[in-house]
Amino acid sequence: MKNSPQDILEALGVQDLTEEEQQTMLLDLQSLLFRGSIIRMLEQMDEQQKNAFNEYLEGNPSEEDMMAYLEKNVPDAEGAIRDTLAELKNDILASTEQ
Repeated sequence: MKNSPQDILEALGVQDLTEEEQQTMLLDLQSLLFRGSIIRMLEQMDEQQKNAFNEYLEGNPSEEDMMAYLEKNVPDAEGAIRDTLAELKNDILASTEQ
């Protein structure tokens, strides 16, 4: 995917970091992407969808299962993910240009 978290790492120029440090940074970026995407999707849901999602969460699903659920049940979930990733990248790059 263009503009992936890995692309953000490359744009940040972190190639001098150790592999472990790069992986840690990548995990942090993925976590931010996950949380931001869920927030965007929740904003798109009506009350019935939010209630169904809350019930689904009671089963303590993994992040992967939760994203699959959201992609299936939220219109344009992929768009929310793309928008979140683009915003995250823009924010990070803007802060590194200062």
